[in-house]
Formats: sequence, structure tokens, C-alpha cells
Amino acid sequence: MSDAILELLRVIQSDLAGVKADLRPMRAQLDGLPLINRTVTVIQQEVRALKAAFNDFALTVRELQHD
Repeated sequence: MSDAILELLRVIQSDLAGVKADLRPMRAQLDGLPLINRTVTVIQQEVRALKAAFNDFALTVRELQHD
């Protein structure tokens, strides 16, 4: 290969190494998304359960007031 092509390939390789270095912090954040998603799902389930419990409590209080 000619020297110009080899130099071009070195420049591209260097640029790719820089891009990889820039993406490393993003990779760490993206790897954590499934854990965050699971936590949000659990919290949503707990909130629904609490709403149901409060509604049941409110109905019980109303029934006791009418008796």
C-alpha cells in the first residue's frame, strides 16, 4: 500500500480510538438503564397496591359511618 493510504488508515484508527473513549461513559450509563427500568416498574406496582389499599380503607370507613 502506498504511504498516503497507510497514513489515512492510521488517522482513521486514531479517530476511532477517540470515539470509543468518548463513548465509554455513555456505555456505563446505558448499562444501568435496565436496573432503573426494573426499579421504576416495582415502584409503579407498589403505588398501585397502595392506592387499592387506601381505596379499600376509605370504603370501610364509609361503611362504618353509615352503620
